[in-house]
Amino acid sequence: MIPAAALMAKFPEEAMRAFPLLNGILALLTGLSAVPSTAQEAARTTALPVEWITVDDGLPQGMVRAILQDRTGYLWFATKDGLARSDGYGYTVFRHDARDSTSICANHISALYEDRAGDLWIGTDAGAVDRYDPRTGAFVHMLRSDATTPGISRAVRQFAEERIGNVLALSADGIVTRMVKDGAILRVAERITAMAVAPNGALWTLTSDALEITTLADGSGAR
Repeated sequence: MIPAAALMAKFPEEAMRAFPLLNGILALLTGLSAVPSTAQEAARTTALPVEWITVDDGLPQGMVRAILQDRTGYLWFATKDGLARSDGYGYTVFRHDARDSTSICANHISALYEDRAGDLWIGTDAGAVDRYDPRTGAFVHMLRSDATTPGISRAVRQFAEERIGNVLALSADGIVTRMVKDGAILRVAERITAMAVAPNGALWTLTSDALEITTLADGSGAR
């Protein structure tokens, strides 16, 4: 087995600064590699209080796909039958209403993200994307999943935000789509399994066999 400490030097210093979580994981692995394999000491455990949140408490459905706490303290729960918001006392449930064009576009929610402006981005299992403006309470339909509108054909798995405010959506089929708040849509990458935007603005994308770094937000920079 190669000690984790030997792998540390292979990660560029820039990468370690850009992703503190990666730094922490490697530090943890380094510490674990220093523990003799023959050590049989029982791990100490700590009991933590756990509160179960179920449909009896106000969730619209028991399958929760994502959880987010926004900057004002609200907790948001993405379920298979609506989007729920909790203020600590009760739940407000948002569901699609065909008679209301400002309602959420679908009920099966698969991903959540809060951008720097405080807007909430909602990805659905059908591939559509909404942006919720907390100041107006309206859902703006950014991407639709129908055949006539540029959109995502598979479930949205992840969001990320570029330095200039554009939001990226990664779908289950590996396509990364850039969305601008004025409505412009652009497909920027394919066959992606994970993505992140570093503090310096570079887009990091992971495929099945490579890590690619795009240095310009418009996707045309060096890789």
